[in-house]
Amino acid sequence: MGKESVCLFLVESSRQNRHKKLCALSFKEQSSGLTLCLAMFYLNRPGQAIYCLVMLSTTLKSCGRERYDCGPMRRLPAAALLLGFSLILYCCFAQPVLAQPSPANPPDPYKATLDRLQSLVTIPLLDWRFQLDAPHPEDPSLSDSDWQIVKMHEEWQTGPRVLRRWIEIPEKINGYATEGARVDLNLIIRSDDTEILTVFSNGGTVYRGDEDMQQPISLTQSAHAGQKFLVAVRIDCSNAKTSIFESQLTIHPPPNRPDPSHLRIEIMSAQPVIAAYEEGKAEREQMLDAASKAIDFSALERGDQAGFDRSLSDA
Repeated sequence: MGKESVCLFLVESSRQNRHKKLCALSFKEQSSGLTLCLAMFYLNRPGQAIYCLVMLSTTLKSCGRERYDCGPMRRLPAAALLLGFSLILYCCFAQPVLAQPSPANPPDPYKATLDRLQSLVTIPLLDWRFQLDAPHPEDPSLSDSDWQIVKMHEEWQTGPRVLRRWIEIPEKINGYATEGARVDLNLIIRSDDTEILTVFSNGGTVYRGDEDMQQPISLTQSAHAGQKFLVAVRIDCSNAKTSIFESQLTIHPPPNRPDPSHLRIEIMSAQPVIAAYEEGKAEREQMLDAASKAIDFSALERGDQAGFDRSLSDA
């Protein structure tokens, strides 16, 4: 039997007397208030239990009943008795319950779907070539074959750096066509001190600013398979800890095609909303599950891009 079932009779004894004024209750009836506090502690709700105890004490006093009607202990002030009882409850119930590890969150039934949708529109850029300095890193004739490699999240404390890499647009990302899509570079450089970034794409400056101003950088509004971009980044910073916090390409399909990332966000947004309301919950869960299953990833495996797009629209 779970905690909720064990406490039902405790809570019910308090509910049966809720129509009476507390100052008119007998010792036995007053005890139902304490049983409710006990139930709250047992259910790992110490805050609500303390609140019940305070309200019980305050109500007794407001009714002119500052002594708790409990036989041999009737001479004790009600507030003192309730405070002592609360300490006993806390030591016996609250501390052992709070010391228990929190139960693990149940697995997300849509995680595989969400991860696959994201994999269709993102390309991680896990490493860059770097030098401490280079006069014109945006120059395509400059060779970086002997430059060192820095990986994402790898920290350095050697001051300014120049990052550089070539980016080629693939025809497909895990089967999803990129033709005509807008491609953004999501590059975030973090430092424990101030920094100034200058980003070049194919020889032109596309961004200059500090860490707080960093935004996705558009590489192209209409991508073509095999399209190449030489991206160089000049980082002017101190010897404070600095690293590449985020580095990836994001694909935004043209307006005439549904965007997998939009459906992903809709599924993620619907989950907490459905969980928050019990009324109609089962029906809404079925609708969300049907929408998730309507996504036809097998169409991508068959090379049927139009069929996959239709399934996104139907979902």
